[in-house]
Amino acid sequence: MSKKRGKRKSSIGFADKFLKISAWSGILFLILCILGLILPFFITINSIVLLSLKVILGILLILFLYGFFVLGKKHHNGFLTTMVVLLILFILIYLATLIGFINPMMKNISEKIDSLGVDFNNISEGQAVLVLENALPLLTPLFGVVVLCLYVYTVLMILFGASLLDLRYDEVKYAKSAGFLSIIGGATTFLGIGYLFLLASFILQIIILFRN
Repeated sequence: MSKKRGKRKSSIGFADKFLKISAWSGILFLILCILGLILPFFITINSIVLLSLKVILGILLILFLYGFFVLGKKHHNGFLTTMVVLLILFILIYLATLIGFINPMMKNISEKIDSLGVDFNNISEGQAVLVLENALPLLTPLFGVVVLCLYVYTVLMILFGASLLDLRYDEVKYAKSAGFLSIIGGATTFLGIGYLFLLASFILQIIILFRN
């Protein structure tokens, strides 16, 4: 009996520690996202460095989301744990697509345009048409993949928000607010404004992980 209690206490202790690790992963994710948006305005970032940054961001996001898997287990919320698994699978598939398809495709487009020898500082109408004719066949499948990823991401964020609503307010404070913001953010992602709601939801999610 005492061994069972000891195992239960150790598992609870591990869960509490991992929630803090997840919360700090979320903070680091936000910091790197901000740096990734600001730095290109001041310095030229190598494509390999940029790809590495995206992979690191993906790993941090997985660590962050796993905290909610732990939280879902802790509060017996099967909907939440299922959504976390689906989101992690989506991130892994996206990273694989990024490395195996999107990044090579962007490189091909860049090389194709460079081979045309067009001076974009003094481009004529005929040269612009030439660039479009060469780039469009490569851009079309790339655009399709990006739109598909964005659509799947939108649906997952709405469902993830709904799963947060399943957490009881008296047990997990701010879960309802984070859930509503995630649903609104997911539903308005295509309008651009959705990212502001998702950012607010993400900050509340970090607070949730620290408090639990």
